[in-house]
Amino acid sequence: MKNTAYVVFDDAMLDFYESSLPILKEQNVPVTVFVATEPVTKGNTIWNYQLFDFFLNTLFTEFELEIDNNIYRFKKDRNYYQDVMVFHQKMLHKSPDEISKLFDFISKQLEVEEINNFAPVCSWSHLTQISNLEIDLQAHTHSHSYLPKQSAEVMNKEFSLSKKEIKTKIGIETAMIAYPNGGYNNQVIELARKYFSYGFSVDEKFVNLNRLNDPIYRMIIPRFNVHDQCAEEILLRTFGFHKMLRNIKSSIGL
Repeated sequence: MKNTAYVVFDDAMLDFYESSLPILKEQNVPVTVFVATEPVTKGNTIWNYQLFDFFLNTLFTEFELEIDNNIYRFKKDRNYYQDVMVFHQKMLHKSPDEISKLFDFISKQLEVEEINNFAPVCSWSHLTQISNLEIDLQAHTHSHSYLPKQSAEVMNKEFSLSKKEIKTKIGIETAMIAYPNGGYNNQVIELARKYFSYGFSVDEKFVNLNRLNDPIYRMIIPRFNVHDQCAEEILLRTFGFHKMLRNIKSSIGL
């Protein structure tokens, strides 16, 4: 296994089925797809992208949202994307039920009745075809909630429903979980171990093969998040250049 890279895709995006899958099969590349089951069943996309859809499709150029007695102001200028991302970080603290209710409120406030769904996920039919091609499918929770901010009750539901739906729809017994947004803490690890044999984070580190028998380490196996537009950027992150820059900034108080 040394000097080996393994390719994984989170969220089971339709783009994977249409664009990546043919290339991966042609090149015989082993791959795992982590599936958040609720968006697949509902036929839309994960809540994070739904949120971005609201902000992209509103016709308002300047507006504010009052949520939990906090007022968030937005203006479609060069800071708009950054402001939306800050708001998204706040939403990570919400439970699935809270997010659902907030989405109803936000869609009314922004007068967005329909979203374009710019990042649709695969259907169960697509995933069945992918599985039949011997592509590994594993769990990515049910609703793509940020687990460290959820209660034990919500986490157990997220884990159990994801396993149950993949088993029911495709007949696969999942053994692995990729934590949405790479988020985990001790409670996440403890509860995930009841349902899965392996868990995956996004800790931007190489896998330590000597620690895979460690029951805790194998629940937080690190991955590199590859979403850059050039190979040089990926290499810089892989070899720790970004971490070095963060340490320098921290040491000089930036």
